[in-house]
Amino acid sequence: LQEEARYADSEAVLDAWLAVHRGSSKPRDTLIAEHALGVCKLLQGLWDDAHSTWRDASKRYPDHVNPNIDKQLRKDVAFSYWLQSGDSSEQLPYRRVPVPIQPGSLAPPDVFCTIRPALTSEECTRIIDLAEARAAQGNGWTTARHYSVPTTDLPLDSIPEALSIFNAAMKRSINAMLLEQFPQLVNGRTRVAVHDAFIVRYDEHRNALPEHTDESEVSLTIALNDAAVGGGTYFPSTASTVPFDGTVVRPDVGHVVSFAGGTTRHAGEPVSRGVRYIIAAFLYFSKNLV
Repeated sequence: LQEEARYADSEAVLDAWLAVHRGSSKPRDTLIAEHALGVCKLLQGLWDDAHSTWRDASKRYPDHVNPNIDKQLRKDVAFSYWLQSGDSSEQLPYRRVPVPIQPGSLAPPDVFCTIRPALTSEECTRIIDLAEARAAQGNGWTTARHYSVPTTDLPLDSIPEALSIFNAAMKRSINAMLLEQFPQLVNGRTRVAVHDAFIVRYDEHRNALPEHTDESEVSLTIALNDAAVGGGTYFPSTASTVPFDGTVVRPDVGHVVSFAGGTTRHAGEPVSRGVRYIIAAFLYFSKNLV
């Protein structure tokens, strides 16, 4: 049913199975079903419910670990930026990015770019250095975390100092900015939560991403350098059938590009020379954070 995108039907089947088997002597199978139930909710846009399902399942079986649930819950803790000390009142000005649309369309996609950087150039350089050091000490840059649209990346939560820099920026200014930019998605929720975030490396060998949408309500990228030729985020026009007739956003170092990632189609522009680094984050709005 999930393969046919019948997520509500899949949720109902899993709920019925779990009503019988929760508390049984087969916690491994039950936790697999709990993870699948959370995925079904997530794919219906029920982000808080998905993360709550995984938290509750972990508490229900404290002596057993499902690696997928455990991995996500560790991310939830790592990106709890609101618990970090520091200021949370900085205003981060931004502009709307024009994307051509078909005449008669209701509205253009919500795409924004900051006018002032969220990270300093020194912070961006430090994150790049930390990421390259991490890759050199470990198994290199990963290429298999996002199977549908694979990127060359490293999980941001695997690099504590880089994570701290990102969390500070989320608390200082990015959270408030996103709440202001996407009022139609907020719907009474009070905070931006991070589902996943990673440092991406593009070069002439692994240099672009095809057109796609994200597993998020809102996505953002932060440019970490400007040494590459090419690169940037491409937003296709709905007003033309001509390939590549859209808008490319190539921000300065430290600046944020934000958009409704789950509904706005976009792509990674090719890098023809040099190396381009960005932070990419998949986010959702929450009122139920623990």
